[in-house]
Amino acid sequence: MKKTILEMASTFPRWEGDTEPGFIYEFCKRISLDFNVMVLAPHFHKAQAQENMNNIEVFRFRYFFAKMQKLAYEGGIANNIKNNPFTLLLVPFFLFFNCLSLIRLIKQQHIDIIHAHWIIPQGFTAIIARWITRKKIPVLCTSHGGDMYCFNGYLMRKLKVYILNQCEKITVVSSVMKKDLINWGVDESKIAVISMGVDLQNTFCPDSSISKKNNTVLFVGRLVPKKGVDVLIRSLRYLSDNSEKVLVDIVGFGPEKERFQQLAIDEGVDDLVNFLGAKSYSELPAIYRQYSIIVVPSVTAINGDREGLGLVTIEAIGCGCAAIVSDFDAVFDVIENGKTGIIVKQNSPIELAKAIQKLMSDASLRASFSKRAREYVVNKYDWQNIVKNHTKLFIEMI
Repeated sequence: MKKTILEMASTFPRWEGDTEPGFIYEFCKRISLDFNVMVLAPHFHKAQAQENMNNIEVFRFRYFFAKMQKLAYEGGIANNIKNNPFTLLLVPFFLFFNCLSLIRLIKQQHIDIIHAHWIIPQGFTAIIARWITRKKIPVLCTSHGGDMYCFNGYLMRKLKVYILNQCEKITVVSSVMKKDLINWGVDESKIAVISMGVDLQNTFCPDSSISKKNNTVLFVGRLVPKKGVDVLIRSLRYLSDNSEKVLVDIVGFGPEKERFQQLAIDEGVDDLVNFLGAKSYSELPAIYRQYSIIVVPSVTAINGDREGLGLVTIEAIGCGCAAIVSDFDAVFDVIENGKTGIIVKQNSPIELAKAIQKLMSDASLRASFSKRAREYVVNKYDWQNIVKNHTKLFIEMI
């Protein structure tokens, strides 16, 4: 008989074709071949409270009036709080109803493992609900980065360490995160570095029949401060004197969109920047294949929020893009500077412009980076390997 895993998440498709990041849904689909999978996620206006998605039973907990549930989705909890401090008032309701819904599921369903994505709120509510129900269900907590580094004052860090040390196992998506957790005082024996995956064999793969936009670079991601879109826009000023202008296509949505659009106007490069809006996960492979260069200019935000890994780089490389990335710590797990891509200093529009110009003018270098990087990520980040590692971990916990 299959064991049952309950996946807890703040980011999960609200409906078919949703533009919310789909990596947890993709993970659930793949592990459902060997396990019974249920998902507990926040409700959103017009989403179903309960439904079956591809043999995954999804439960969405309501935590306020439907139209006022603005804490999760569309930019993420941390950024929603930052951009609208009133959403902070929703946090107690979110925690209470998340915990209450989890308690009900624990009592009504047989659950073998709770897999909490993000330390707070999911890891926190998992530990509280387990304590209240007196059920000895093992908890795996996965930190994706933002939850670990954002809102990281003394008391919050202490709370995160406490939560993680209460869990049976912990996974993080990059080696630097494991190092940081150990330095914080988390039990090293519990921590494994296993990221989410990408289908690099059948979905995110090159297509030589598609012509490239050779004078255009691509950005894909949420329009939030830590993604560094403002750095990319500013870099265009240092490229605008070239005879063949470099264009930037920006795919994504988020609370900073209007600010970035205004920045492009202020910098005098608004004619070079195209905001293409949010795209569903299924649309991304066809988009990546149209470009030779992906730019991932992530930075450490003012509130401490930063990337844990970022699957966009891996997805784009899978589709044949050469990558230019900033030097956030986790990127060194993916890119070797000068061999599989170019790493530039964070918050440096000039360095970024030089890197773009270098790759734009050298087709053989782009091809070399693309080939080597794809070989590397296929071996390390393809879903087949990621699911295998998670399955091994689940079996150890049961």
